[in-house]
Amino acid sequence: MFCEKCGKEIKEGSAFCTSCGAPVQGKPAAAESQPSAPVPVAASQPTGPAPVVQPAPPPMAPGAPAFAPLPPPPKKKHTGLIIGIVALVLVIVAIVLVLVLVVFSSDTGQAKKLINRAAQIMTALEGKGTTLGTDLETLLSNIDTTKSAADYETAADKIRGEVKAINRDLDQALTYASEVQKLGGVPDYKEYASIVSDLIRTQKKEMIQLTEYLDYLGQQSFPINVAAITERTNQFVSKMKELGAQVDDLKAKTTKFKDDKNL
Repeated sequence: MFCEKCGKEIKEGSAFCTSCGAPVQGKPAAAESQPSAPVPVAASQPTGPAPVVQPAPPPMAPGAPAFAPLPPPPKKKHTGLIIGIVALVLVIVAIVLVLVLVVFSSDTGQAKKLINRAAQIMTALEGKGTTLGTDLETLLSNIDTTKSAADYETAADKIRGEVKAINRDLDQALTYASEVQKLGGVPDYKEYASIVSDLIRTQKKEMIQLTEYLDYLGQQSFPINVAAITERTNQFVSKMKELGAQVDDLKAKTTKFKDDKNL
């Protein structure tokens, strides 16, 4: 007989081909002829689908922490807060600008502006008044030694020029105070302007007294007899002291009123 697989001749009764080892048809190998024992099935084995087994985690590297660190919390975005703050600042700035425009465009703002202008003039007049007083004192101290009317007029004209400049400033300050009186809804400023106006008028009276006295001296014969002008000089000094006391009183009044009313 021949092997059906390789075609080699094999002996009768052989179960396998001696050339290729293929089993002879109809002659199964002894091992195959024996029935295999049935595989016992455990009584507790479920008949349903097999459970899914999760794969075991990979082994941890040496030195690795027992637990993986938690991821950092996400950073909070402050964009909304920043926008809110910027918007609030813009609103505050807008309110301040509106208040400034309202105040300075109103009668109150105008009154404050006029009063400040008048106050600046009055402050500057302090220095001019000091210079005038010094020059007048020099003139009167030397009146008995002045030899001619020309010499006297030279010194007197200097003082008259100072008086003219002071009167010009006083008139400007009085104009500012008068404009306050025309405004509405500012009673405190009006009252303050009224006191300032009284102060200015009193100072102008001083300038009138001084001018009249200078003119009186210019009408005398030189050298002047001091005894002859004593009475008129005493009248002048007395009137100037009286007016000076009124000026000091009104200055104190204006300062107190301004501080009390917070103008």
